[in-house]
Amino acid sequence: MKKSKLKSLVKAARKTAEKDIHQSLLSTLSEIAGNYGEGAKKLNKDIQKGARRLAKKLSANIKIDKSVFIEVKEDANVAELATVETPILVKKEAKVKAVVTPVAEPETK
Repeated sequence: MKKSKLKSLVKAARKTAEKDIHQSLLSTLSEIAGNYGEGAKKLNKDIQKGARRLAKKLSANIKIDKSVFIEVKEDANVAELATVETPILVKKEAKVKAVVTPVAEPETK
């Protein structure tokens, strides 16, 4: 796997971790603040800002194992090789003309 592709995968994983940390911090801090009284607009804004900053710092220090991405890519290549599609042959139906034969109607008296 190319180094640039690996970097982008690690960056995406780090960003996902940051979002998860931010959401969990935000929900926990909002719940705790709600237990002590009704939250003010300014307090909620401070909680969001602080949770975002802390999540960014924590996610920057996370070490992401790059070997996981390499193994996943190799497994995907093996799966692609195992499912090689064979072309399906479709037979064309022969055109058949319907032959209409006139039928004599019985005479009625």
